[in-house]
Amino acid sequence: MNRKRTVLSGAACALLLLLAFNVVLGYGLRGARLDLTEEGLYTLSPGTDNILSALEETVQLELYWSEGSGAEIPQFRSYAQRVREFLEELVRRSAGGLELTIRDPEPFSEAEDDATAAGVAAVSVSATGNKLVLGLVGTNSVDEKEVIPFFSPDQEAFLEYEVARMIHKLSSAAKPKVVLVTSLPLEARFDPQNPSQPSRSWQVLEQLRDVREVEILPAGAEALPEDLDLLLLVHPKSLSELLLRDLDQYALRGGAIVAFLDPMCEADESARSDPFSGRQATGTPDSDLGPLLAAWGVGLDTTQIVGDARFAQRVNTGGRGGLEVIDYLPWLGLPAEAMVSEDPIVAGLDQINMASAGWFTSLPGASTHLEPLILSSDQAGPVQAAQLAMFPDPNSILRTFVPSGEDYTLAARLTGTLRTAFPAGEGDRRPRFALTIDHQRGISRGRDTRGLVHESTGNVGIFVFRL
Repeated sequence: MNRKRTVLSGAACALLLLLAFNVVLGYGLRGARLDLTEEGLYTLSPGTDNILSALEETVQLELYWSEGSGAEIPQFRSYAQRVREFLEELVRRSAGGLELTIRDPEPFSEAEDDATAAGVAAVSVSATGNKLVLGLVGTNSVDEKEVIPFFSPDQEAFLEYEVARMIHKLSSAAKPKVVLVTSLPLEARFDPQNPSQPSRSWQVLEQLRDVREVEILPAGAEALPEDLDLLLLVHPKSLSELLLRDLDQYALRGGAIVAFLDPMCEADESARSDPFSGRQATGTPDSDLGPLLAAWGVGLDTTQIVGDARFAQRVNTGGRGGLEVIDYLPWLGLPAEAMVSEDPIVAGLDQINMASAGWFTSLPGASTHLEPLILSSDQAGPVQAAQLAMFPDPNSILRTFVPSGEDYTLAARLTGTLRTAFPAGEGDRRPRFALTIDHQRGISRGRDTRGLVHESTGNVGIFVFRL
């Protein structure tokens, strides 16, 4: 009897200790969470955490979910729960910067009217015509609005990216500033020889100006502005050494760069001669970044372009029997299978056309890593850029073409450790500090007494040819 009483007393003490431990742990770790899910459902990227910590005003989020009809479809029911829990985790991490409301857009309800007016889509999800609403509307204090019309389960890998992008856009009072360096006539220009028909800006530039503040920097400039959020290089040619030094330091400090480089830019009229009009070329058709790419571990051969027998576009060309349709190997029509579908930058794209595109390689001993975004097929191979000068012969290119059996990296993200292309020495100057945009995780180290960065690690940017 005494032994039984001792066992019961011990069990009671153990239970009390367990309860006390849970109470203490609950107060001591209030707000803490351990993510043991296989997919890391509650683990946010550093970029998203940075966006949440930088919120300067409250962003209102409204999640519209057809809970009644969605309960009958397990796939969407579980994914809606996943979306809801993810949004609640963001709210918890935002320390008051986010507010979340869950609304069920039942038929003929005010919530349904609001969802429709905001652009949230009712999508058919079964052969019987059942429709579901699972979308998000975000607003800020000045009534600016962003909408994700529908969360699709097959796009779950991009859930964090899409929501973080929405929050970032709503939390920014001013448009991010893009500095554009280009040798192409992207902006509208007055032609004195044809004053009645001035040229128009390229559509891509007009669309960029709708969402960003754009400053165009002449290629001959000697310094980058101090207040840029993104550096956009489009066929940059003949950059001054001082500008290259500034660009080098901007990259090493974690600045965001998107570079469109080209071994044979067909839109560069200054690089083309016209024997009929007597116009002579005043420049070369290729563009690179001088010594920067090699210093950053990236190879670029501007004397060759990629031909692809599988992804070649069909063109009309003259032959002995008249017009014929053949594959023009330098012009690529890249389908979705050429994109890295796991990356949000290219995911969801159906096709990208490239004309006379080059490719990237990682140089031996590089401390950086090329993460492919767009790849050629295994029926691709190099074509000499000289074959495209003046009047290229598609038949001649086709006859002499030999596929290498390799995949060529046409677009890539560069990550890893950068090293300066201009080691400390004569000609150095103190660089200007530049801001970074979201999702940048650069960590600079190795600065000398003048503030110059000689090495840094992080997500550098995206380098592409002829998109």
